[in-house]
Amino acid sequence: MLKKRLIAVILVRDGRVVQSVKFKHTNVIHYDSIHAIESFNRWAIDEIVILNVSKTKDSQEEFLKIIQKISTECFVPLAAGGWIDHLNYGKLLLKSGADKLVVNTQLYHNPELIKQLIAKFGSQCIVASIDAKKDEDGNEKVMINRGQDNTGKDVLEWVKEVEQIGVGEIFLNSMDHDG
Repeated sequence: MLKKRLIAVILVRDGRVVQSVKFKHTNVIHYDSIHAIESFNRWAIDEIVILNVSKTKDSQEEFLKIIQKISTECFVPLAAGGWIDHLNYGKLLLKSGADKLVVNTQLYHNPELIKQLIAKFGSQCIVASIDAKKDEDGNEKVMINRGQDNTGKDVLEWVKEVEQIGVGEIFLNSMDHDG
């Protein structure tokens, strides 16, 4: 039987830890992500996913510094994502202390980049983040770009496509239920 794992998610916007309410990341919880890591270490979390949900790509450099800082205190696997738009940035996240890379929007727009990441770092290192939202007919559709853009793709159809690309894990999020 598969073991159930408890995976904590930390959302970082412009260097601050934020709370998500229907994928709107407006509520600042803390100004330093290291405090969340310290709490999760005490709570026996199995893995931590930290996502850069900043609105612009120029947040990459600051996010790298955050990963460097928290990886020194994080004692479980650390998956990092957000704005991974180039092989080199993925490499920098891993060098900064991330164990896995979480991809979403580029998985949809640039599956070749994801294949390059898989070829370079292995499928076990690449996590597909799939954000699902019910449409007006109650069908689950795939959203990208921090939940802003509806791809029109059915979630189950997208899961099958993502599996074919070769990612090692799928991180499924319900936008309607914030998780």
